[in-house]
Amino acid sequence: GRGPQSGRQAEIHIVTKAAIEPTAQRGEGLGLPLQDLLRLVPSGEGAWESDQIQLNHNDRAYGGQTVGQAMAAARCMAPPDRLPTMLQLQFLAGARKGPPLIYRVSPLQDGRNFTARRVSAEQSGRPIADAHVSFALVDRRTRAPRYQRVERALEADPQSCLGLGDMPREWAKTLSCVSGYSLDVNPYIDLRVPDAQRQLFNPYGAHRVEFWLRVTSPFPDSPFGRATAFAYASDWWMNYSSAAAHLGGAEPLKIYNASLNHSIWWHDEIDPGRWMYCISEAVCTGLGRGLTTARFFDASMVLRASTAQESLMRPLDEHLS
Repeated sequence: GRGPQSGRQAEIHIVTKAAIEPTAQRGEGLGLPLQDLLRLVPSGEGAWESDQIQLNHNDRAYGGQTVGQAMAAARCMAPPDRLPTMLQLQFLAGARKGPPLIYRVSPLQDGRNFTARRVSAEQSGRPIADAHVSFALVDRRTRAPRYQRVERALEADPQSCLGLGDMPREWAKTLSCVSGYSLDVNPYIDLRVPDAQRQLFNPYGAHRVEFWLRVTSPFPDSPFGRATAFAYASDWWMNYSSAAAHLGGAEPLKIYNASLNHSIWWHDEIDPGRWMYCISEAVCTGLGRGLTTARFFDASMVLRASTAQESLMRPLDEHLS
């Protein structure tokens, strides 16, 4: 396997548009390092664009790519001495293969301690996503109590857990009932699930799924580079704990599952090139939607970031009609 630092390398700066050839493929065949997938090129004042699209099984851009590129666009207009604290993004439409994605950035706040930027993403003039991203000065000299809920990993060694490529192929049929989920491996992420069969196919449990993950493809080794790579990875299998409820019964309900919004709160810096432990929990499902929260810990089980996501979950025949 790749070492914990395998996804990291020196900071890469914005490049000219001609430096990257247009690509639009499913993730398993993209053939680009993560830093190139998420890289943006200038496209006028306050605007950046990307010709790269990593398609999911719904033939739309993987949501993590949109989140990661929104983070990358915001950092282009953020002071370099401030770290990201929050990202809230609403998906407005799925990006498709073809025209480039344009990210327009505008200032919302430039205060003594905080900076906020709005990022609007579009494709051929069609709104794709709208995000707010905040940054803050970090003073580690401040003495303040730190609290977090104590958690223990189901399995302390991620290498002993099943990865998607290690799981029995017969599981794929059941997973396919939840649109967007499969045993296909994301070429940029190593995901491993402790006690996989019980966790993935226990819809009547606590609606809680825990797994290890890390980014295995090169990304800039800087605070902004790590934040952008984490934003990309934070959407991977994010809402499975909510979607899995539809797999119960003798005949699992086939559903169309799509992210409606995605939020991240950074409690401290997190390095996605090292193993992260994610605890994903379904808060509530019903009325065709589901709300999921997740907490991301480092290998010492120190909480580094939290996320939340609302998803559309409708019977597949209803969605197609």
